[in-house]
Amino acid sequence: MVEFIKKNKKLYNLSNWQGGKTSEVYIYPENTDYKKRNFEFRFSYASVELAESTFTLLKGFNRIIIPTKQGITLLNNSKKHNLKLEESFYFSGGEQTTSIGKSEDVNLIYQPQWNATMQIMKESSKIFSTAEFVGIFSLNGSNEILVNQERVKLFEKEFLMIKNSCMEKLLLEFSQDNNNRIVIFNLKKGKDYG
Repeated sequence: MVEFIKKNKKLYNLSNWQGGKTSEVYIYPENTDYKKRNFEFRFSYASVELAESTFTLLKGFNRIIIPTKQGITLLNNSKKHNLKLEESFYFSGGEQTTSIGKSEDVNLIYQPQWNATMQIMKESSKIFSTAEFVGIFSLNGSNEILVNQERVKLFEKEFLMIKNSCMEKLLLEFSQDNNNRIVIFNLKKGKDYG
């Protein structure tokens, strides 16, 4: 069974973090709380408003971050990583991480029993997924998605969660133009996915 959950930015939980503002787009399970750390995964987008800021430690979680406005430099475990615009970076939430440079980004935080991927797409394309959860977030403009021939339109900052509990093979078709960008992430339990 495939279930769709569509959300717009009026429903997101907005809060401050040390370096700016963050909008919690989706948390699973839905009745969990980021501050209590009782969630399995959480997707958000944030502003980085300081020239240098330290990420919140999230021991026991993995993270993926993608800068969406301009590249940033991350100091992670005393190693320097120059992230280009729209480049994915995977790291442990328990590692001391400092961000240098003002930008905006999207974040996926997840417990280690999940395997995850996250990327930004800018061109019309088709992909297949057997993930248990597929999240699609419209960074800008309007984007049309076909999920196994079911049409969904997402406007700027709207989000679609596809719950694929039977892990059937999904065909996702994206129609984009005018430099529109979408974020897509996949989550699946087990070690054979990534």
